[in-house]
Amino acid sequence: MSATIPYVVMDVSADVEAVAGSVSSAVSRSSSSNGLGDIVLMPLMLNYNVHPDFNVNFRMGIYAPTGDYKVGRLTNTGKNFWTFEPTIGFMYFGQQNGFEASVFFGADFNTENEDTDYQSGTQVHVDGTLAQHFPLLGAWPAPGSPGTTTNR
Repeated sequence: MSATIPYVVMDVSADVEAVAGSVSSAVSRSSSSNGLGDIVLMPLMLNYNVHPDFNVNFRMGIYAPTGDYKVGRLTNTGKNFWTFEPTIGFMYFGQQNGFEASVFFGADFNTENEDTDYQSGTQVHVDGTLAQHFPLLGAWPAPGSPGTTTNR
């Protein structure tokens, strides 16, 4: 289980065109907010080690509407609705070659914002990483791991 408690600092400026009948004019708005954001809870995190270099991971994220929210405000530290996010990930980390590749597939299921009576759609996302890790001060690969020799 894990929890993330974000502290959000926001500064937003926007130039918009206001239209009233046949008259339009440019309007500038700006807003600043800071404070507690929406807390992310992960009550379920499962990992299966398929191979020493390959893992499959499942997790369930829950975004709680704990941040500050006010209808019509340009900056809100919270979304004012719950989100449930199941995610499955596939992770490869080559212990001998230092190559890392991972991909996570998830969907965000949002509840209704009770202040606006609006419910946004479900978002589907794919997040990936490709990386090459390099030894630090000759410390990798670890002594005694396959592919290394130990002098005695």
